[in-house]
Amino acid sequence: MRAEDKSFYFLATPSYYDIPFFQRAYVWNEENWSELFNNLTSKNQNHFLGSIILKNELAAAGSVARFSVIDGQQRLTTLSILLRACYDHIVKNAVSYNYDESDVKTCKVQMESILFVPEGGIKKKLHVKINHSHLDKKAFESVINGELDTDDRWEKYISLDDDDTTSSIIKAYAYFRDALEDVSQETIDYLWELLTVDKIKFLVNIDLDVNDNEQAIFDTVNSAGVRLSSADTIKNLLYQRYVELLRAEDPTTVDERAVSEYEETWVDALVSDESMNAYWETQRQYGRMKRSNIETFLHAFAVVQGFFNPAENNMVDLPQEYRKKISRMDISSVEFF
Repeated sequence: MRAEDKSFYFLATPSYYDIPFFQRAYVWNEENWSELFNNLTSKNQNHFLGSIILKNELAAAGSVARFSVIDGQQRLTTLSILLRACYDHIVKNAVSYNYDESDVKTCKVQMESILFVPEGGIKKKLHVKINHSHLDKKAFESVINGELDTDDRWEKYISLDDDDTTSSIIKAYAYFRDALEDVSQETIDYLWELLTVDKIKFLVNIDLDVNDNEQAIFDTVNSAGVRLSSADTIKNLLYQRYVELLRAEDPTTVDERAVSEYEETWVDALVSDESMNAYWETQRQYGRMKRSNIETFLHAFAVVQGFFNPAENNMVDLPQEYRKKISRMDISSVEFF
């Protein structure tokens, strides 16, 4: 594990950042956007936004590096949307800001280095760097690819009702475009430098190696408000392993097959509706400890299957014992499991 203070510029390395499909959707709202925007546009404020936890994935030789976003997807997503909104605002106001063609081109290069991975030969194609889950992928890529900037489409998404079903990602972009209209050029320049230059460190980037014990790390980070249960960790281990195996077999079908398997197994058995989810999350007292039904089940299953020995292991060891079991599986074994 490596922890280091970073600026948002750390994304400028040519890597993909995968939001696991089993994580929750993008849920930030106007209160969150406003707090972040006010923080970053105030020169007299501490800009620290918290930690980003990334896990290094096993990428095929010669391919672009990949990281799983274990924690921090809301902030990474929002900062990416803000950067795209800021770039589109600069392009729109280039003349009034007295930016020439060279200035705008520099901004484009900076924006693309952070938000895209170029792949291909002479005519490289830009691929969105943050690979969102199926829940948000379409909306996020439409924003990052600049589709909402066309004919100022974003304007119709300003101040929508709370019950409006438009993606929060699109609402976030519209919020930032509108907010940028009300600040000075000096503030725009400051914000752009903050987002695109490796200067002001306002994130802590925690990199996990393939074999790092996520549970031990989360037990430490939990004191800062990050919550990841043993069941969450085991779920992540299982489906991350499945994605890793699928990617090695046929990268073109990974998303479709992984999501289908997840919905037909974990979702169907444990979270298919609110009452079922509530049952599995119910806490029960066991001596001096409380455990959820799902954790109790995963513990009992591991004991029955013979890869968790109550005489030698404690409950805190449960995710690590699942890790050992899952790491030895091939695709058919994972699907059977």
